[in-house]
Amino acid sequence: MSYGDSVSRRGKGGEHDVLLRDWYGTPIDVYVKGEETPESVVVSGGFRGDCEVSRRAVVEAVDKIEVSKKAYFIPTMDPTGSRGVEYVFKDLAIRCGINDVDCLKEVRGIDVDVLDDVVAVRAGNLYLLYPLRGSHGGVEEFLEHVGAKGLPLEKMEGFLLLVSPYSSGRPARSMHVDAGEIMALDEWKSEPPGHVGLFLSWIGEMEGVRLYVEAGCGGGGEVTITLYRGASTGVLEDIASLAAVQVENSRVEVVQLPLGNNIYREIYGRGVPIIKITGGSVESLTTVLLSILNSFAFFSV
Repeated sequence: MSYGDSVSRRGKGGEHDVLLRDWYGTPIDVYVKGEETPESVVVSGGFRGDCEVSRRAVVEAVDKIEVSKKAYFIPTMDPTGSRGVEYVFKDLAIRCGINDVDCLKEVRGIDVDVLDDVVAVRAGNLYLLYPLRGSHGGVEEFLEHVGAKGLPLEKMEGFLLLVSPYSSGRPARSMHVDAGEIMALDEWKSEPPGHVGLFLSWIGEMEGVRLYVEAGCGGGGEVTITLYRGASTGVLEDIASLAAVQVENSRVEVVQLPLGNNIYREIYGRGVPIIKITGGSVESLTTVLLSILNSFAFFSV
């Protein structure tokens, strides 16, 4: 299911608005449910557009949940990545197929390099990276492959990247170059990229946000509910434990906040506790989300 299909099909699930626009100008959708209450929750499908499972779980939850406390549902913070490389090609009026290198080299306003089997298309401060043919597993594996080809990262400081391990037709992941490293949108060395900083400002300015819940990929078939140590850990453990028993092959872990500059440290620093859910299927992620949201209505975090 494409990004556009999912959000249009789910439009009836809640009051729809555009929260803000991402680095490319693509709208970030938000669905709002529940009554005006002193406490609210923000639910996100994360910052990796190639994670289809988390995005779909969030839009499923929009339809299925009836909440008393106000809830903000954001299917993805990377809508450009969710739409993929072809979306950017269409927006740039590039009529070549993404693997038609000869055609691409004739297009004005872009630069095209082929590093063995890796295509690098530059348009301004944007790089599109994808394999010439086939696939290279996930984004991380593909980036390792790209790194071995000698991408000139020292000349790409501040550049934005759209990275896909597939040669066509699949979601990609938006990333950025910071201090000579390719990084995800939710981590940085100097300062958060564009719309990520605006999102953090939005959370900081919102009164009454008591919980941030993020669904993500990773972990295979096991569902992991991650909590970060802090003042509300005990209450969150109760909420997480209730959610874990709703699905098979699940576990709860309590860990320290990840090191470095990242979205979790920033949100937590604004006084908002975090529950992160990874792994499993769309169905299991949705079930866990629904359980957490239902518990949130009765617990004071």
